Amino acid sequence: MLALAAERSLRVGCAPDTFLGAGLQTARKALDDGLIGEPVAATAFMLSHGPERWHPNPDFFYQPGAGPLFDMGPYYLTALVNMLGPVRRATSATRASFPERVVGEDPSGRRIPVTTPRTSRASWSSRRGRWRRS
Repeated sequence: MLALAAERSLRVGCAPDTFLGAGLQTARKALDDGLIGEPVAATAFMLSHGPERWHPNPDFFYQPGAGPLFDMGPYYLTALVNMLGPVRRATSATRASFPERVVGEDPSGRRIPVTTPRTSRASWSSRRGRWRRS
């Protein structure tokens, strides 16, 4: 695929590619141009109760290897690292706030066991000493 793209003067991208979009590239240019001075902190949030109210088969979202950290986290982390540099050290905490969820689209009130963290918090510093939270 890479050879074919090079042959045709095309680029190849994959998720998370949102940091290449206009909004994050504008933010990156502002940082590179020194418009806001030296960044000392950044934050990112993704807030949602969960997909069990609207997704017809949400079970996989609540199993190990799934959850918001693995589903959406890479987009936020990639944007922050792209703008503020590589991570030097990190600390984090996670939890599952509810032991089970009720499927909203299922009239029987089917319950899904939650076996993976649904809430994640992290703080880390870059090699340049800038701190970030997500």
